[in-house]
Amino acid sequence: MALQSGGGEGDCFTVEMEGGRPWGFTLQGGLDFRSPLRIGKVTPGGKASRCGLIPGDFIVSINGTSSKSLKHLQAQQLIVSCTHQLVLQCTKVVFGITSPLTHSNSFSWKTAASTHPPAPTTQQPAPTTHQPAPTTQQPAPTTHQPAPTTQQ
Repeated sequence: MALQSGGGEGDCFTVEMEGGRPWGFTLQGGLDFRSPLRIGKVTPGGKASRCGLIPGDFIVSINGTSSKSLKHLQAQQLIVSCTHQLVLQCTKVVFGITSPLTHSNSFSWKTAASTHPPAPTTQQPAPTTHQPAPTTQQPAPTTHQPAPTTQQ
């Protein structure tokens, strides 16, 4: 098993796993899900885990076949058909990713312009002094007279 890295976050890296299945990960996404292929779950201590794959890593290619146009089942079949060696080209999870499915010739992995939260404002909200509106309505006079009582 080998991991060849491209450098920093968002760069492609290659994972080579040998020995056949199980490879130790599940697959998510695909063209039919309108989502890039990515690593789902990773089995602790499995081949994928030992190679540094983590859930959310994007799969750029499977044994040299671009994943851009692969449906989920096609990608799964490519992986299952690997009896001795599986080579994945991947990229790590990056914020602000533009889906590779929206580009015609290549994957585009973009980082967000700013990953910092907005600076707090120093302007304080105006204090509110809520007072109930005065009532001008007087209670209506009662016109009900008790009925006379007769004793028997």
